[in-house]
This record gives sequence, structure tokens and C-alpha cells, in this order.
Amino acid sequence: MKAIPLISANLKSFMRNWSSVVLLLVFPLILIGTIFLSFSPDGITQIPVGVIDPLSHPESLQFVDASSDFLDVSWYSSLDDCIKELKTYKQYCCLEIIGGDSFILDVHYDNTREPIIWEILERIKTSVDILEAQKSKEKASEILGEFGSLSGQISKFETQVDSADDVIDEYITGTDNSINTLRNAHTELDQSLDQMDQDINDISSTKYNLEYKKNTLYYSTINSLNVIDSYLNSMTVADTDIYMLNTLKQESDDLRDEIEDYNDEAEDSFSDVDNKISTYRMTSQKGRTYLVEIDEGVDTMYTTKNNLYDYKFKLRNLGDDLSNTRHNLDKVGTLNPELIASPVKLLTNPQYVPPVKSSYLASENIFDDMMKGINLIGLQTLFPKLLLLIVIFLSLLISTFICLSEINSPANVRVSTIR
Repeated sequence: MKAIPLISANLKSFMRNWSSVVLLLVFPLILIGTIFLSFSPDGITQIPVGVIDPLSHPESLQFVDASSDFLDVSWYSSLDDCIKELKTYKQYCCLEIIGGDSFILDVHYDNTREPIIWEILERIKTSVDILEAQKSKEKASEILGEFGSLSGQISKFETQVDSADDVIDEYITGTDNSINTLRNAHTELDQSLDQMDQDINDISSTKYNLEYKKNTLYYSTINSLNVIDSYLNSMTVADTDIYMLNTLKQESDDLRDEIEDYNDEAEDSFSDVDNKISTYRMTSQKGRTYLVEIDEGVDTMYTTKNNLYDYKFKLRNLGDDLSNTRHNLDKVGTLNPELIASPVKLLTNPQYVPPVKSSYLASENIFDDMMKGINLIGLQTLFPKLLLLIVIFLSLLISTFICLSEINSPANVRVSTIR
């Protein structure tokens, strides 16, 4: 029960010793306060770094502009020169930009400068992430623009397909007209050939009858003349009738000659008729061959017509596919490039924001959302732990001082204090 009075007496003894209070309480508080006041509530501001960009990427200037709030950039022609500056503590890190079409940032940093180097690396990473998002958005915009132009080309293809469909319709109509024309020609030619065959048969029959009658008349006349000649040759007449007999014989011979001439001419005429009939029959057969060729041509045109319908069907399917593709491209073209470049986003809404530099508030740069490092929020988060450590530290100092004072005091004083 004497512990509390003992502690109270020791504390009063400690408070009466102003040198101890100043040394063990006031001085540590001033030292700790000075250290706290040296902290920057806005975190690190301008950190010297070196940049090496032998290929002069345009993205390097964008990165430097994005990081100008916390980086003091120095340009170097080679990595070795920057590393020398890094080893002499003139630079915190060296940023080497490598790659051809892509933008690759190779960071060489001084790992002995902890923990500040980790914040620098985190800020650089944040800047690179934002730059990457911007570049991805630009690339996505270019791709969407190409999709838009491709949609226009597909529209032209659709127009060409429609024109080709109209041309095929014209070909189909022309083929139908040709088929009808060939059918009519086939019918007319078939009728004409039938009529010609009938006429040839009639002529052949008439010629046969005429030839038969001619032969009958010829042979009967010749037989009659032979009888007359035989009769005249057997007659015996007076001298006065010889002239008449000779005249009759001469008339008979002349008639025979005329009949022979007539028969020869008739045979020639009949032969000509036979030749013409043969020619007409050959022409009829050739016409029949033309009918077969016309039928084959009609069949070929039907096949062509069916092929045209197939092509028309395929063109319509192609037009539908092109239309669907164009609609899909139009839908893609309406998408937000930022969502395509970064479909997953994290949106943060701080409820308490400490004061920041006025330059940050006035800036309209796309990189305003860049992380600003350890600020007052981080300090306030660590403050309870730091305060507890300070109290424990001061308590240990005071208790150590009291214990040492009591140990160094005379024995009778310690005994009276305890009593």
C-alpha cells in the first residue's frame, strides 16, 4: 500500500529537479517535435533521377512531363554515365528507356536508400501505369477508327453485292428470254421441217407417178411405132405410092426421135428432182440435228439459269454476312476506347482529403491522380503508435532517473522514504 505514496514522492522529487525535467522531459519532447516538424506532409517532392533514351521515344517526354511533380530529370547519353552519378549519390535512380515499338522502362536504383527509394519506385510505377493506360486508350481509339473505316468498306462491298445481284437478275431475265426464243425457234423449225418432209414426200410420190406414167406412155408409144414400122416395111405398093410410104416412115422415125428426146429430157428432169429431193432430205436431217442442238442449248441455258440462282443465293448470304459484320463493327465502334484499354477499373473515393499543394489543385493534367507519397494521412495513421512509443520512452527515462537517484541517495533517506 506504500507503493503509490512512494511513486508520488519520487515524482515530486523529480519535478523539483529542474535540470532533470529539462534533460529527461523537455529536451526529448523538443527533439521529437523537431523531427516531426521536419516531416513533409506532402511527401517527397523533387527527386533527382537520370534518364537515358538513345532512340528518343516520344513517350519518354510524356513520362517526364507526367513525373515532373516529383522527379528532377537529368538526361544522359549512356547508362554508364548515369550509374557513376548514382554511385556518388547524385542520383537516386537511372531510368533507361529501351525497346523499339514498345516503351520499356528499365530502372536502376540505389537500394541502400530505403525506404525513400520504394516510394520513388512506386511513384514511377504509377506514372508508367497511367501512361500505359493513356497509350492503350490511344491504340484502342486507332483500332476503333480502323473498324470504322472497315465498316465503310463493308458498306461499299454491300453496294457492290447488291449491284451484282441486280446484274444476275438481268442475266436470269436474259436467259429466260433466250430460252423462250429458242423454244419458239425450235417449234417453228420443227413445224417447218415437218411441212418440208411432207412436201418432199408429196413431191416424191407425184414424181413417182409421173415417171410411171411417162414410162408407160413411152413404152406403149415405142411399141406402137415398132408395129407401124413393121407394117410399113411389109407393105408392097406401086411406084406411085412409094413417096407416101417413105413419108410415113420418115414421120415415124421423126416421132420416134422426138419420143426418145422427150424420154431423155424427162429422165433428166426426174433425175434433177431426185437430186433435189435428196438435198431437201439431207437439209431436213440437218434441221433435225439443229433441233437436237437447240434442245441441248436450252438444257445448257437451264443449267446456267440454275447456276445463276445459286450465285444469287450465295450473294444474298454474303450480303447478309456483310451486313451482320458491319452491324457488329458499328457496335464495336461505339464502345469507349478507355473501357477497351482498361476494362477493369478501381475507383477510390477518399472521405477525408488533407490539404495539398495549390499547384495540384490548379493542374488540369491527365496525371493529377498520381500518388503523392506519404502525406498527413499517413502521418495521422502512424501517430497513435508513435505517441505510445514516446510515452513508453519518456516513462523509461524518468523511472530510470528516479531509480538511479534513489540508489545514489543515503541509506537513512531511503529508509525514511519507505517508512
